[in-house]
Amino acid sequence: MEARENMENPQANTPIHWYVLTTLSPQQTEIRLQEENAARIAHGDPRGTIQYFIPYQFLKRRYEKGHQPSHVSDADETPSIPRGAEQVKANNQTRAVLRRYIFLRAYEQDLNDLLGSDWNRWSDNRVQFFYDHERNKVTVPDRMMEKFIDACCDMQLHFELVPSLEGLTTNEEVLLNATPFRGERARVISVDYTPQGPRLTLGLQLFTGSMVLRLDNIGENDIVRHPDEGINANSGHLIDGIQRRLLTILYRRTTGKQTEKTRANDRDTLDIIYNYRYHHFEHPSARRHHLVLMLICAHLRKDKQGETELTAAAQAELEAINSGRIDKSFTDVRAYLHCALYLSTGDITHREAAKDYVRDHSPKSMALRSLVKLIRIKRV
Repeated sequence: MEARENMENPQANTPIHWYVLTTLSPQQTEIRLQEENAARIAHGDPRGTIQYFIPYQFLKRRYEKGHQPSHVSDADETPSIPRGAEQVKANNQTRAVLRRYIFLRAYEQDLNDLLGSDWNRWSDNRVQFFYDHERNKVTVPDRMMEKFIDACCDMQLHFELVPSLEGLTTNEEVLLNATPFRGERARVISVDYTPQGPRLTLGLQLFTGSMVLRLDNIGENDIVRHPDEGINANSGHLIDGIQRRLLTILYRRTTGKQTEKTRANDRDTLDIIYNYRYHHFEHPSARRHHLVLMLICAHLRKDKQGETELTAAAQAELEAINSGRIDKSFTDVRAYLHCALYLSTGDITHREAAKDYVRDHSPKSMALRSLVKLIRIKRV
């Protein structure tokens, strides 16, 4: 079973839980967790190893090896391995609906550190916490987790995990968390419960009072319920998504961890990102952050004309900050501008200014610290 015992942990006075997380590739995640645990054992890490359970992988081995449920005694008949087409199909369907979910038993801070580390940040297959509608990390009680693992051992039992839409009503306002309309508000038209989980039909006000855009087949995880009134998720999500992709490409180029396939994929990704260079943001901070990302993108694409124009715009923004015309001059955006300008111009004073800012101001932004770390390694 994909479970490993935790060794003595210095966080023992804090609660330990089974956390629900999601991943695109359970196979790769299992390998990475095995490597992480091996490294912890080799280095005598006081946090101990990570206990985990990956249903998608376990159910595959259950079929291959014929695991016996914990509640079946020696006197009982051992469940037969499914051999018929219907049984194989049912087993595969159960695996399919559980594919994206993994379960890790650890201290919250340990998982926060793990998911925020290079182990996860630079991976194409990022592991993320699964959140409820109030943005709380979802946990499972130990006793319920034991029963769930037993259920996965039972070859005669086939089930699925369906995200809860309890209380969702027609005409309820939600925030889109996917599609090009991410960050926009829409209203629920209908909910259809399918074998793949609930699917929603949403109505989006495209032009006030004149047209509603109907969006079909929206998943439960593609919306945010009870969004805050002041949220501006559209710009935030767009910038975060672009930033994450650019940092991944920068990491590959800086460390040389590239293949012909990833190079081709990165070129396609940069072309897509560059289409957002004319995007307009109302808030000055978002506008400058977007400028930084577009300058980095132009540099990585080797678009000399675009890089020249964006470099001039970035230098103008930096001069405005340095001249005191902007109230809060010591902001992360200053360091972001220095990073981008170092990449585009090669002027080492920009790299040193960004490094000094991170050292003196301890920014909370993990992305900024990662960017400064990368430009210190190598200019690509």
